[in-house]
Amino acid sequence: MGRSHALLLAREGAKVVVADIDKTSAHETVEEIRKAGGSAIFVSLDVSKEDQWRSAISEVLSHFGSISVLVNNAGVISYGPLMETPLADWNRVFGINATGPFLGIREVSRVMKDAGGGVIVNISSVLGVVGAAGMVAYQASKGAVTTLTKAAAAELAQYNIRVNAVHPGLVETPMIAQFLNDAAVVDAMLGPTLIRRLGKPEEISYAVLFLASDESPYMTGSILTVDGGYATV
Repeated sequence: MGRSHALLLAREGAKVVVADIDKTSAHETVEEIRKAGGSAIFVSLDVSKEDQWRSAISEVLSHFGSISVLVNNAGVISYGPLMETPLADWNRVFGINATGPFLGIREVSRVMKDAGGGVIVNISSVLGVVGAAGMVAYQASKGAVTTLTKAAAAELAQYNIRVNAVHPGLVETPMIAQFLNDAAVVDAMLGPTLIRRLGKPEEISYAVLFLASDESPYMTGSILTVDGGYATV
């Protein structure tokens, strides 16, 4: 989804920083943006590391001079019964899914405050607001993103910084690729989804674009659910 977000935002005129721990994939995204006539750079970033956020932001400021939009997209998933979930798995998932957005918001909001404002978009999940078996660490971390979004919105509004979240449903990405060849498993994962198919990354990206743009100036602390109707029932 991160690549999809980056490509769409670049197509709409944004100067994009692809910040990732996966250098190969990130460079591919940058090259795709540049070939399409857009502007993009790569910055190495492990979102769970405080020092890496600071060095990444310094690099971005030296190149572009400002940061007007932050999209916290990095995420991992962990499967398994609650009673068998190792603490190491819990800590790893929280480090990326919850601590990552916290550090990003904290560090980038300082830059945005000095610049007079900005927009932050967090990628949570429909499983951050509803329950399902077998993914306790993932769900708890995404629930943390949901309330982090609201807390940050409440605190940062005074600085003209809007903070919103997108809650995707089941989206066809490498994160779930291992299950895509089994129709029965996919159907079970879709659960109560009313639109009986997987989402596409670009369908989430349009929600990100909306929240990042001037078309949503009266939205902050909002949860925009793009889940095919999963959470409706």
